[in-house]
Amino acid sequence: LSFGRDGRAEPLRHHLHRGQQRHIGRQLFPRRHEQEEIVGANLSFKAVYVDGQVFVNAGGCPIAVTPCATVETTKDLRLYDQVAERFPDASFLRDHRAYAYCGFPSVNGAGRVVAVTCLLDDKPREFSEEDQGILRLIGQRIATELERARAETEQSRLLTMLEASLNEVYVFDADTLRFTYVNRGARENLGYTLAALLELTAVDLKPEFTDATFRARIASLLRHEEPQLIFKTVHKRANGTHYPVEVHLQLME
Repeated sequence: LSFGRDGRAEPLRHHLHRGQQRHIGRQLFPRRHEQEEIVGANLSFKAVYVDGQVFVNAGGCPIAVTPCATVETTKDLRLYDQVAERFPDASFLRDHRAYAYCGFPSVNGAGRVVAVTCLLDDKPREFSEEDQGILRLIGQRIATELERARAETEQSRLLTMLEASLNEVYVFDADTLRFTYVNRGARENLGYTLAALLELTAVDLKPEFTDATFRARIASLLRHEEPQLIFKTVHKRANGTHYPVEVHLQLME
């Protein structure tokens, strides 16, 4: 069972679930194991591996009644025999006729458990020190993949917000002054495509500045003498017309 602490579903995670399910199932458990995510106080079964097949979105149960809760608490691999008897309120253990349980955590860089993966078998199962070491490595790989997926999701969400902003948003390199991002509102007002803007610098849009005067204007910001610059100037559109702007400039590092 593998579950994320925040319970947010991401498409990449389903691909991760399927791949990890098949790999672990073939190498360590020929019969079944599951991956779950935490949604509030519940576990959501994101993927179930049974006899070579993977099923997604297969129900859920409260985390507190499961052995996965002990993995999260101890932040370490946990082994149980007679697991269905030890945790009688975890119905999925009965459904799978589980006898042996092995659960291991995925811990992020902040030391927080972001996932727990558990393996089930209907008969006693021994895990060597080498097996447990492999599972811990897999757990950390899952943590890395989940953090990467969440970072990509957050970046995508931020980009969507910037694109939808009614303000014109520009990002340019502090050394070259060349644009690295210009949002949709600015592109539409200027009449440039993004590809065309990425070939321009901040000075190219500001007819009241030269390269030297603009660099002098932003020098105090680059020296960290002030957190923000605010000044008024004009921007030049692709068709040659001008419009007034109030620039709020910040240094992002």
